[in-house]
Amino acid sequence: MNYIDSDQWSKTEPDDPASQIIHLLRRIAFAYADHVSRAATELDLHPTDLRTLAAILDATREGTVLTTGNLARQLPINQPAVTAVVDRLVTKGLVERVRVPGDRRKIGLVVTSEGRAKGWEAFAPLIEDLHGNLSTAPPAKLSNTRNVLQRALDTLSDGAS
Repeated sequence: MNYIDSDQWSKTEPDDPASQIIHLLRRIAFAYADHVSRAATELDLHPTDLRTLAAILDATREGTVLTTGNLARQLPINQPAVTAVVDRLVTKGLVERVRVPGDRRKIGLVVTSEGRAKGWEAFAPLIEDLHGNLSTAPPAKLSNTRNVLQRALDTLSDGAS
């Protein structure tokens, strides 16, 4: 069946605020993916390598240590592919494998100073521009926006369709 000819197409309400947010989120996701792809190319990395680096940086900022198993659950790739990505990042000197405190059997991933510099190079200009634009909004609006975005992320993370 052709989607355009279906009844579902006619039920799309262009003025519905929820629909507008959904379509805006899609456009943001595509624009962000384009940014990551360009930044990765400029840094001589694969986009998945840069995404992995960002995930490890996020974990570090949150005070946790990621393992390859944790990464496999976060990234849309399987465990052997995660190991290959981590191997590339280790070879480039961007990530180190370390023993996880409290569990000698686990190996964690830590970003090196060069890895932090590459992450900063890839994301700082975008983060600074976004922060500058968003910080002009009233705190209540930012809180509401954060809640909407968190609900969207939760929906996507749960695999809901």
